[in-house]
Parts: sequence; structure tokens; C-alpha cells
Amino acid sequence: MKTRKHNLNAIALGVALAMGSLSVANADGWPGHPAHALADGVDDITEVETEGLIPNFATAQRTGLALVESSLSLIAAHTEVTNCKATTFGVTVNVANSQPGVARIGDMRNTVNAATALLEATTNVVANGGAKVHVKTFGVNPNLKGTPVINYEGNHQWSPGSAIFVDGAIFRLGATPFRERSIKDYYDYEYGHGRRGSDDDEFQNQTWSFDWGLEAILKSGIPVRKWTELSWFKQKEVDFSRDGKLKVVKETVAPDTEITACKILYIAKGYSDGFDFNYDGIVQIYHPRVPRDPN
Repeated sequence: MKTRKHNLNAIALGVALAMGSLSVANADGWPGHPAHALADGVDDITEVETEGLIPNFATAQRTGLALVESSLSLIAAHTEVTNCKATTFGVTVNVANSQPGVARIGDMRNTVNAATALLEATTNVVANGGAKVHVKTFGVNPNLKGTPVINYEGNHQWSPGSAIFVDGAIFRLGATPFRERSIKDYYDYEYGHGRRGSDDDEFQNQTWSFDWGLEAILKSGIPVRKWTELSWFKQKEVDFSRDGKLKVVKETVAPDTEITACKILYIAKGYSDGFDFNYDGIVQIYHPRVPRDPN
């Protein structure tokens, strides 16, 4: 997919811009909107999504992606504790068929035996084809880099067809209460079939799932940070292969934060075949305009 289709700044303002007019014409007494230059980016997002296909994720995929979101939301909240200190985490997510899924968060990759925080998720499909996912902490003394994770409880919802994901969670990091809220759009894209040009030949006949959305982190009941989010999700290329990929990019957006913006990058490998969801990868946290030294 072309880079311009995934313009982080455009997506950051996409929801807000979509709520109003994108017309260049100014009514009497109204100045030009400073964000209007991003209108083309918003139009691109809308065009691509309307060309996309409904994902129709299976239960295991809904559970696994919800666990990824819960894990990265916890890590996003943790940056409020560390002031976005450059560091890394390992995140492994495993779901077997319709059984409860487990996310393991640790200080390194391959967190199966070295997790410091564990999340468990159960998914219930409702009558109209939507789904509700309940996520909670379990295990002894869950923590992120030594900061206790206390009573995480997430309640997430999928629309019928899995095109809309809404999530919310409440938890504490140490003594500080946090909440998290987000909404995201998912869609599938089949490369080829007349949908993309020659610059995407590398991905011909592949199907990828994408999402974009916004997240808010609340600290002691007050919103303190807004994050944009993009993700790339490929289940696998051929049957019985384990060459799936998952990438999530989250970045804070707020006025006067050009230097202090915080970025979260998760890249994982694994597979998902509709019955299982197994991905293992590394989370990097850094200031995007400062050289990375994640130690």
C-alpha cells in the first residue's frame, strides 16, 4: 500500500475533520481551517476503505486482535509513567480456536517463559454476528518494567463483520488509576483484481487487513494523551504456512508536541488460520524525532 494512504497526521485528524465540512470555500466571518491541507489524506482514507472488503474475522482472530490492542494500550499508558522513555517489550499472543486467549508481555521477545504480565481474553459472539471480548489480568504480580499492573479489565466490542472495533479498559499502574478508550475501522484489501496498479505488484494476489483509528488515555479520570493507530495484518500466504505478519504503529498527537511526540511500534510474525491466532514480536517505544537507543 502506498505510504500516502497511511498518513499518520491525516489519520490523527481524520475523525475530527470528518465531523465537519472539508470545503475550501470560507463563509463570511470564518477563517480558513488550518487542517484543510490534510483533506486529501482524509479523502484517500475514505476511498481506500470503501474499496476494501469486510474482514469477517473468525472468533480466534477477534480474540487475538483484542489482546494485541489491550497489550499495546497498557504499554501506551505506561509511557505516562516513564515519560516515553525509549525501551522495548516482547508481546506474544496465542489463541486456540474458540478457547480463551492469552497475551504475554515481557522485557524481551519469546515471552512464553519470561512474561511479567499476563492477559486472558474470552469472546462471546452475539445474535447479530457482533462480538464482545472481555480481557483481564491474571497470574502473580503482573507488572511492566517493575510498575504493578492492577486489576486490568477490558470490555471490547466488534461489529457484525468486524469492520468496527470499539474498546475500553480500566486499570491501575501502581497507585494511579487509568482508563483507555478507542475506536478503529478494519477492512481487507485484495491486491490485484484491478484494485491496485503496478507499484503494488509485490503484493499481487495477497489479502491484507488494515485498520486505522484513535485512542485516548485517561489518567485519574482526565484525558491526558491521544494516540493515532495504524495496523497491517496478514494471516498467511498459503495453507499450512506460518508466514503471517502483524504490524501496529501508534503515535501521540497533540498541539505543540513536535519534539516530544511518542511512538510505539509493534512488529510480529506468526500465523492465523481462522481457528488459531499465534503471533510473537517486539514492541519499541521511542521519540520518533530522537535517535533510538532502546535499552
